[in-house]
Amino acid sequence: MKYSDFNLIPTFVAIMEERSFSGAAKRLGVSQSAISQSATRLKTLFDDPLFLRESHGITPTKLALSIYPTLATAIEEIKLTTPYYRAFDPKSCDREFVVSALSVFGLSILPVASKIIGQAAPLASVKAEAHVHQSDTTNMLRHKFDITLDVNYGQYPQLCSEVIMQNQLNVICREDHPRLTGPSISATEFLNERHVTHTVPGQQKSYLLDKGLEAEELLRQRDIAWHSNSITEMLPIIEQNDYVGIFPSILLEKHFSHFNLKTLKCDFLPDWLSISMFWHASRNNDPSHQWLRSVFSETSKQLSLKYS
Repeated sequence: MKYSDFNLIPTFVAIMEERSFSGAAKRLGVSQSAISQSATRLKTLFDDPLFLRESHGITPTKLALSIYPTLATAIEEIKLTTPYYRAFDPKSCDREFVVSALSVFGLSILPVASKIIGQAAPLASVKAEAHVHQSDTTNMLRHKFDITLDVNYGQYPQLCSEVIMQNQLNVICREDHPRLTGPSISATEFLNERHVTHTVPGQQKSYLLDKGLEAEELLRQRDIAWHSNSITEMLPIIEQNDYVGIFPSILLEKHFSHFNLKTLKCDFLPDWLSISMFWHASRNNDPSHQWLRSVFSETSKQLSLKYS
Protein backbone atom coordinates (compact mmCIF):
# COMPACT_ATOMS: atom_id res chain seq x y z
CA MET A 1 0.00 0.00 0.00
CA LYS A 2 1.38 3.42 -0.99
CA TYR A 3 1.26 6.29 1.49
CA SER A 4 -1.22 8.03 -0.82
CA ASP A 5 -3.59 5.08 -0.39
CA PHE A 6 -3.99 5.61 3.34
CA ASN A 7 -6.46 8.44 2.75
CA LEU A 8 -8.80 5.82 1.27
CA ILE A 9 -9.35 4.18 4.67
CA PRO A 10 -11.85 6.78 6.00
CA THR A 11 -13.81 6.42 2.75
CA PHE A 12 -13.92 2.64 3.12
CA VAL A 13 -15.13 2.89 6.74
CA ALA A 14 -17.73 5.52 5.85
CA ILE A 15 -19.17 3.40 3.01
CA MET A 16 -19.27 0.34 5.28
CA GLU A 17 -21.11 2.16 8.02
CA GLU A 18 -23.47 4.20 5.85
CA ARG A 19 -24.12 1.39 3.36
CA SER A 20 -24.43 3.99 0.59
CA PHE A 21 -22.11 6.23 -1.43
CA SER A 22 -24.36 9.25 -0.88
CA GLY A 23 -24.36 8.70 2.88
CA ALA A 24 -20.58 8.34 2.92
CA ALA A 25 -20.22 11.53 0.87
CA LYS A 26 -22.45 13.47 3.27
CA ARG A 27 -20.52 12.19 6.29
CA LEU A 28 -17.11 13.07 4.83
CA GLY A 29 -18.23 16.35 3.26
CA VAL A 30 -17.24 15.43 -0.27
CA SER A 31 -19.10 14.81 -3.53
CA GLN A 32 -20.61 11.46 -4.39
CA SER A 33 -18.38 11.28 -7.47
CA ALA A 34 -15.32 11.58 -5.20
CA ILE A 35 -16.61 8.63 -3.17
CA SER A 36 -17.16 6.60 -6.36
CA GLN A 37 -13.61 7.35 -7.51
CA SER A 38 -12.21 6.30 -4.12
CA ALA A 39 -14.30 3.11 -4.21
CA THR A 40 -12.76 2.29 -7.61
CA ARG A 41 -9.26 2.79 -6.19
CA LEU A 42 -10.16 0.61 -3.19
CA LYS A 43 -11.38 -2.12 -5.53
CA THR A 44 -8.02 -2.09 -7.33
CA LEU A 45 -6.02 -1.87 -4.11
CA PHE A 46 -7.67 -4.92 -2.50
CA ASP A 47 -8.31 -6.79 -5.78
CA ASP A 48 -11.93 -7.26 -4.72
CA PRO A 49 -15.25 -5.54 -5.55
CA LEU A 50 -15.69 -4.73 -1.81
CA PHE A 51 -19.12 -3.09 -2.35
CA LEU A 52 -21.93 -4.52 -4.46
CA ARG A 53 -24.67 -2.14 -5.58
CA GLU A 54 -28.16 -3.51 -4.93
CA SER A 55 -31.67 -2.04 -5.01
CA HIS A 56 -31.65 -1.33 -1.27
CA GLY A 57 -28.14 0.13 -1.16
CA ILE A 58 -24.61 -1.21 -0.82
CA THR A 59 -23.80 -4.78 0.24
CA PRO A 60 -20.19 -5.43 1.39
CA THR A 61 -18.33 -8.50 0.16
CA LYS A 62 -16.83 -11.10 2.51
CA LEU A 63 -13.42 -9.43 2.21
CA ALA A 64 -14.88 -6.02 3.06
CA LEU A 65 -16.55 -7.47 6.16
CA SER A 66 -13.32 -9.17 7.24
CA ILE A 67 -11.08 -6.08 6.97
CA TYR A 68 -13.61 -3.58 8.31
CA PRO A 69 -12.98 -4.13 12.07
CA THR A 70 -9.23 -3.54 11.69
CA LEU A 71 -9.58 -0.43 9.54
CA ALA A 72 -12.42 1.02 11.64
CA THR A 73 -10.34 0.56 14.80
CA ALA A 74 -7.37 2.27 13.13
CA ILE A 75 -9.55 5.30 12.28
CA GLU A 76 -10.87 5.41 15.83
CA GLU A 77 -7.37 5.28 17.34
CA ILE A 78 -6.14 8.06 15.05
CA LYS A 79 -9.16 10.21 15.95
CA LEU A 80 -8.35 9.84 19.66
CA THR A 81 -4.92 11.45 19.15
CA THR A 82 -6.46 14.79 18.11
CA PRO A 83 -6.49 17.69 20.60
CA TYR A 84 -10.30 17.53 21.02
CA TYR A 85 -10.08 14.03 22.50
CA ARG A 86 -6.75 14.42 24.29
CA ALA A 87 -8.02 17.46 26.20
CA PHE A 88 -11.62 16.39 26.76
CA ASP A 89 -13.59 18.69 29.06
CA PRO A 90 -17.30 17.93 29.73
CA LYS A 91 -18.07 21.63 30.13
CA SER A 92 -17.03 22.36 26.53
CA CYS A 93 -18.32 19.10 25.04
CA ASP A 94 -21.00 19.85 22.44
CA ARG A 95 -21.38 16.40 20.91
CA GLU A 96 -24.58 14.37 20.76
CA PHE A 97 -24.62 11.07 22.63
CA VAL A 98 -27.02 8.35 21.45
CA VAL A 99 -28.47 5.97 24.04
CA SER A 100 -30.73 3.02 23.25
CA ALA A 101 -33.08 1.89 26.01
CA LEU A 102 -36.42 0.29 26.80
CA SER A 103 -39.18 2.60 28.00
CA VAL A 104 -38.81 1.24 31.54
CA PHE A 105 -35.22 2.49 31.66
CA GLY A 106 -36.23 5.77 30.09
CA LEU A 107 -38.50 6.29 33.09
CA SER A 108 -36.04 5.19 35.75
CA ILE A 109 -32.35 5.40 34.76
CA LEU A 110 -32.30 8.12 32.10
CA PRO A 111 -33.89 10.89 34.23
CA VAL A 112 -31.12 10.55 36.81
CA ALA A 113 -28.44 10.45 34.12
CA SER A 114 -29.94 13.47 32.38
CA LYS A 115 -29.52 15.62 35.48
CA ILE A 116 -25.85 14.63 35.84
CA ILE A 117 -25.19 15.31 32.15
CA GLY A 118 -27.04 18.63 32.21
CA GLN A 119 -25.00 19.88 35.16
CA ALA A 120 -21.59 18.60 34.02
CA ALA A 121 -21.90 19.08 30.25
CA PRO A 122 -24.40 21.89 29.56
CA LEU A 123 -23.54 22.02 25.83
CA ALA A 124 -23.92 18.28 25.20
CA SER A 125 -27.12 16.66 23.97
CA VAL A 126 -28.55 13.16 24.23
CA LYS A 127 -30.74 11.33 21.74
CA ALA A 128 -32.71 8.45 23.26
CA GLU A 129 -33.46 5.73 20.73
CA ALA A 130 -35.85 2.80 21.04
CA HIS A 131 -34.47 -0.57 22.02
CA VAL A 132 -33.52 -2.71 19.01
CA HIS A 133 -33.53 -6.47 18.52
CA GLN A 134 -30.66 -8.36 20.12
CA SER A 135 -29.33 -9.43 16.70
CA ASP A 136 -28.94 -5.76 15.69
CA THR A 137 -27.51 -4.37 18.93
CA THR A 138 -23.80 -5.07 18.36
CA ASN A 139 -23.90 -3.55 14.88
CA MET A 140 -25.77 -0.47 16.13
CA LEU A 141 -23.30 0.04 18.98
CA ARG A 142 -20.44 -0.07 16.47
CA HIS A 143 -22.05 2.41 14.10
CA LYS A 144 -24.66 4.53 15.89
CA PHE A 145 -25.38 3.99 19.59
CA ASP A 146 -22.95 5.03 22.31
CA ILE A 147 -24.63 2.90 24.97
CA THR A 148 -27.49 0.43 25.18
CA LEU A 149 -29.37 -0.21 28.44
CA ASP A 150 -30.76 -3.73 28.70
CA VAL A 151 -31.32 -6.66 31.03
CA ASN A 152 -28.05 -8.58 31.24
CA TYR A 153 -28.44 -12.35 30.87
CA GLY A 154 -25.20 -13.05 29.00
CA GLN A 155 -26.64 -12.29 25.56
CA TYR A 156 -23.81 -9.98 24.45
CA PRO A 157 -20.50 -11.78 25.14
CA GLN A 158 -18.80 -9.69 22.45
CA LEU A 159 -19.66 -6.36 24.13
CA CYS A 160 -18.33 -4.55 27.19
CA SER A 161 -20.79 -4.07 30.04
CA GLU A 162 -21.28 -2.73 33.54
CA VAL A 163 -24.20 -3.42 35.89
CA ILE A 164 -26.27 -0.32 36.63
CA MET A 165 -28.86 -1.74 39.01
CA GLN A 166 -30.75 -4.82 40.21
CA ASN A 167 -34.52 -4.85 40.01
CA GLN A 168 -37.31 -7.15 41.12
CA LEU A 169 -40.57 -7.99 39.36
CA ASN A 170 -44.08 -7.69 40.80
CA VAL A 171 -47.45 -9.14 39.80
CA ILE A 172 -50.11 -6.43 39.65
CA CYS A 173 -53.89 -6.28 39.13
CA ARG A 174 -56.80 -3.88 39.75
CA GLU A 175 -57.78 -3.30 43.40
CA ASP A 176 -61.29 -4.69 42.89
CA HIS A 177 -60.31 -7.73 40.84
CA PRO A 178 -63.22 -10.19 41.30
CA ARG A 179 -61.06 -13.29 41.75
CA LEU A 180 -57.77 -12.04 43.15
CA THR A 181 -59.09 -10.75 46.46
CA GLY A 182 -56.23 -11.80 48.73
CA PRO A 183 -52.70 -10.42 49.17
CA SER A 184 -50.99 -13.13 47.12
CA ILE A 185 -51.31 -15.12 43.90
CA SER A 186 -50.34 -18.72 43.13
CA ALA A 187 -48.85 -19.94 39.86
CA THR A 188 -52.16 -21.66 39.02
CA GLU A 189 -54.13 -18.47 39.63
CA PHE A 190 -51.56 -16.55 37.58
CA LEU A 191 -52.11 -18.80 34.56
CA ASN A 192 -55.89 -18.75 34.93
CA GLU A 193 -55.96 -14.99 34.32
CA ARG A 194 -55.47 -13.04 31.09
CA HIS A 195 -52.34 -10.91 30.89
CA VAL A 196 -51.00 -7.55 29.76
CA THR A 197 -47.34 -7.64 28.71
CA HIS A 198 -44.67 -5.18 27.62
CA THR A 199 -43.66 -5.99 24.05
CA VAL A 200 -40.81 -4.13 22.38
CA PRO A 201 -41.98 -2.39 19.16
CA GLY A 202 -41.15 -4.47 16.11
CA GLN A 203 -40.97 -7.74 18.05
CA GLN A 204 -43.60 -10.42 18.37
CA LYS A 205 -42.99 -11.76 21.86
CA SER A 206 -43.13 -10.29 25.35
CA TYR A 207 -39.91 -8.67 26.50
CA LEU A 208 -39.36 -10.94 29.52
CA LEU A 209 -39.17 -14.10 27.41
CA ASP A 210 -35.75 -15.61 26.66
CA LYS A 211 -34.10 -13.64 29.47
CA GLY A 212 -32.92 -16.71 31.40
CA LEU A 213 -35.54 -16.31 34.15
CA GLU A 214 -36.39 -19.28 36.36
CA ALA A 215 -40.06 -18.64 35.53
CA GLU A 216 -39.48 -18.83 31.76
CA GLU A 217 -41.68 -21.90 31.24
CA LEU A 218 -44.49 -20.37 33.31
CA LEU A 219 -44.31 -17.06 31.43
CA ARG A 220 -44.62 -18.84 28.08
CA GLN A 221 -47.96 -20.32 29.18
CA ARG A 222 -49.65 -16.95 29.75
CA ASP A 223 -52.82 -16.04 27.88
CA ILE A 224 -51.92 -12.59 26.53
CA ALA A 225 -54.85 -10.20 26.16
CA TRP A 226 -52.88 -7.01 25.42
CA HIS A 227 -49.35 -6.27 24.19
CA SER A 228 -48.25 -2.81 25.36
CA ASN A 229 -45.42 -0.99 23.60
CA SER A 230 -44.72 1.07 26.72
CA ILE A 231 -44.31 -0.14 30.29
CA THR A 232 -46.57 2.61 31.67
CA GLU A 233 -49.27 1.88 29.10
CA MET A 234 -49.83 -1.38 30.97
CA LEU A 235 -51.18 0.37 34.06
CA PRO A 236 -54.40 1.96 32.73
CA ILE A 237 -55.13 -1.18 30.68
CA ILE A 238 -54.92 -3.38 33.78
CA GLU A 239 -56.92 -0.85 35.81
CA GLN A 240 -59.82 -1.01 33.34
CA ASN A 241 -59.90 -4.81 33.00
CA ASP A 242 -59.68 -8.01 35.02
CA TYR A 243 -56.14 -8.61 33.75
CA VAL A 244 -52.82 -9.13 35.51
CA GLY A 245 -49.35 -7.99 34.57
CA ILE A 246 -45.71 -7.99 35.67
CA PHE A 247 -44.26 -4.62 36.64
CA PRO A 248 -40.74 -3.56 37.78
CA SER A 249 -40.42 -2.50 41.41
CA ILE A 250 -38.35 0.59 40.54
CA LEU A 251 -41.40 2.26 38.95
CA LEU A 252 -43.98 1.32 41.59
CA GLU A 253 -43.45 4.31 43.88
CA LYS A 254 -43.66 6.94 41.14
CA HIS A 255 -46.43 5.55 38.91
CA PHE A 256 -48.53 3.15 40.95
CA SER A 257 -50.31 5.72 43.11
CA HIS A 258 -52.06 7.23 40.07
CA PHE A 259 -54.03 4.05 39.39
CA ASN A 260 -56.46 1.81 41.26
CA LEU A 261 -54.02 -1.12 41.34
CA LYS A 262 -52.39 -3.43 43.85
CA THR A 263 -49.38 -5.76 43.99
CA LEU A 264 -49.71 -9.47 44.74
CA LYS A 265 -47.12 -11.50 46.58
CA CYS A 266 -45.91 -14.59 44.72
CA ASP A 267 -43.20 -17.23 45.01
CA PHE A 268 -42.78 -17.96 41.31
CA LEU A 269 -40.88 -14.77 40.34
CA PRO A 270 -37.76 -15.04 42.53
CA ASP A 271 -35.39 -13.54 39.97
CA TRP A 272 -33.69 -10.17 40.32
CA LEU A 273 -33.06 -8.61 36.93
CA SER A 274 -29.55 -7.30 36.35
CA ILE A 275 -29.72 -4.06 34.33
CA SER A 276 -26.49 -3.15 32.53
CA MET A 277 -25.09 -0.62 30.13
CA PHE A 278 -23.44 -2.16 27.05
CA TRP A 279 -20.96 -0.58 24.67
CA HIS A 280 -18.61 -1.60 21.87
CA ALA A 281 -14.95 -2.17 22.74
CA SER A 282 -13.93 0.29 20.01
CA ARG A 283 -15.18 3.09 22.32
CA ASN A 284 -13.05 2.07 25.30
CA ASN A 285 -10.33 4.70 24.83
CA ASP A 286 -12.57 7.56 23.71
CA PRO A 287 -12.42 10.15 26.56
CA SER A 288 -15.91 11.45 25.84
CA HIS A 289 -17.28 7.93 25.98
CA GLN A 290 -15.32 7.21 29.15
CA TRP A 291 -16.98 10.25 30.68
CA LEU A 292 -20.44 9.09 29.52
CA ARG A 293 -19.85 5.71 31.14
CA SER A 294 -18.84 7.46 34.36
CA VAL A 295 -22.17 9.30 34.24
CA PHE A 296 -24.05 6.00 34.23
CA SER A 297 -21.77 4.64 36.96
CA GLU A 298 -22.73 7.65 39.11
CA THR A 299 -26.37 7.09 38.13
CA SER A 300 -26.02 3.54 39.44
CA LYS A 301 -24.73 4.80 42.80
CA GLN A 302 -27.57 7.30 43.17
CA LEU A 303 -30.22 4.70 42.32
CA SER A 304 -28.68 2.23 44.78
CA LEU A 305 -28.88 4.80 47.58
CA LYS A 306 -32.49 5.66 46.70
CA TYR A 307 -33.79 2.10 46.52
CA SER A 308 -31.57 0.33 49.05
